[in-house]
Amino acid sequence: MASPVRESSRRPHVHARRAPYLALAAPVVVGVLLRVWQLPAQVFVGDERWDLDAGLSLSMPEIWTQMMIGRSNFCAPIAAWVRLLAESGVQPSEWMLRLPSLACGLVALVAFPLLARRLAGGPAAVAFAWLVALSPYLVFYSRMMRSYMLLVLVSTLAVLAFLRWSELRDTRAARAYAVLAGMAIYIHQLAAPYVLAPLLAEAAILARRRATVPEWVRLASVGGAAVLFGALFLVPSWEKLSWLLENRSASAGPDWATLGTAALRLAGSPSIAAALLFYGLALGGLWGLARERPTVGAVSAAVVVAGAPAIALLSPLGSDDPIVLGRYLLPALPFLLLWAAAGIARAWQLPGATPKALAVGCVALLVGTGPLAEAEFFQSAFAHRVVHEAWDTERGHPALENARFYQGLREPGAGGPVVELPYQIVLYSETAATHQRIHGQPVKVASPLDAWWDDPRLDLDVHLSADPDRILASDARVVVLHLRPGAEETQVLADKSSYRRKLRQAWNFDRNLEAATRTLAGRLQEQWGEPDYADGWIVAWDLDRVRGSRAGAAGGGQVPPGDGNPPATPQTPGRGAAPPPGPGALRIVSGQTSPDPSSAQVSSTPWKARR
Repeated sequence: MASPVRESSRRPHVHARRAPYLALAAPVVVGVLLRVWQLPAQVFVGDERWDLDAGLSLSMPEIWTQMMIGRSNFCAPIAAWVRLLAESGVQPSEWMLRLPSLACGLVALVAFPLLARRLAGGPAAVAFAWLVALSPYLVFYSRMMRSYMLLVLVSTLAVLAFLRWSELRDTRAARAYAVLAGMAIYIHQLAAPYVLAPLLAEAAILARRRATVPEWVRLASVGGAAVLFGALFLVPSWEKLSWLLENRSASAGPDWATLGTAALRLAGSPSIAAALLFYGLALGGLWGLARERPTVGAVSAAVVVAGAPAIALLSPLGSDDPIVLGRYLLPALPFLLLWAAAGIARAWQLPGATPKALAVGCVALLVGTGPLAEAEFFQSAFAHRVVHEAWDTERGHPALENARFYQGLREPGAGGPVVELPYQIVLYSETAATHQRIHGQPVKVASPLDAWWDDPRLDLDVHLSADPDRILASDARVVVLHLRPGAEETQVLADKSSYRRKLRQAWNFDRNLEAATRTLAGRLQEQWGEPDYADGWIVAWDLDRVRGSRAGAAGGGQVPPGDGNPPATPQTPGRGAAPPPGPGALRIVSGQTSPDPSSAQVSSTPWKARR
């Protein structure tokens, strides 16, 4: 039997060993919640479609040896994950498709602070854990089916492995750095300046202290191994890579305003005051790290500043856009957060309550003025867009023509999931997000043009097939079909001139989408009967009414719409019957649309009264 004295004497040591890890538990829990909150309900936005397209349409060898599908690049590891799920019969849902990014985000939550303890000390590691957990960009890219969180994780681990080799001459760390650096370059070619910058920093350190030849040979061998692994990853896809690099130099490059906005995004707040405080703490933290751990200071500084010259030199496509530029600068973000954490830790250790209050206040100000403090982030099916819009000085305005209709969906008895169609991930994706702000209901989307939404290898919940029967089989309550999606999107983005130009350039696609939408409108009417609401912009069906009508027709021996008979035109408005057209209304007859020429405004009759 163990001695009580011995057991009690051990406990303080056990608690002392556990204390640093327990201090990291709270930020990890908060970070996990932010990354998984309503993730299954999120609609695909922006470039998420490219990895999905590649995974569903390319073979596994093609995925690993190509960089592009069409004219868009994709991330091979994520596309391979999609392919693996699709071929295994799992029938993944939206959150499973995003699992690689989510897993990388969760690993970073734990790994970054633990590794930072050795570099900057325990207090800085705790502050670092909170900054990683609450960084809007790290939260955002942990929730998206894109390469950027994978890139951040791999490139950061590569630099940390290099630091371990630099300080301890650990050969295992050198091998890990070479492999991870090559992987990072393969994931995204603009990772090269970030993962190779430590070599330049180490070379400067060796030159300053007049290192011996063997030390230079060791550095050259580590750098050569990193370049070799990068080449091994890239050689199979060299043809596509060459085309990509040639066509990426099509941007004017970032100006000072774009760089400033990107700096605000990395800081995590659109508030200039909060961002200045963040960068002030970061510079103070760098100064302290450089004094106490010169190698850590030099290498991390090289990583942070490496991206800007490379982007200015290459002018990659999209670098004149703050959102895209922020992605290109993302590998520097963990080290900026580490500097800020070191600055917060130094303030915390100063005597008196004021420095501690300032340290806590800095984090509170960043979070309180950032996108994660907005209620919409926790409520929207487009939370990924909400994060970006926090820095947008030209936010889109609701399409006023439909505002009253969507407000009616908030009324008692009118609520339930709303299907918005057509929804296109890259273009025509702002309207649905803007309208959800008005009606506040869960959103599902459908498209008459995106064939992969009907792919039987997937089991998507938020993205529905445009087939009338499959929409009716969902839990949706209302279907809203937008007859003029391009014009409506332009209205929503009335203040965003750059996006309006993109819409004008897509005029041919807009024409095809509108034609497909009007054909679908006729098909829905044939299946479901007259719409419950119609104006010059949208038509809408109450699916509870449609389901009830079908059930009643089947029970009474009548043939419901959709069985070959055209729907009868009801004579009396009311629940279960479509109303006659009002001022500016749109009547659909046999798949043809006939908008009233004066239908610029929505009918004055609200949704609830028209059902």
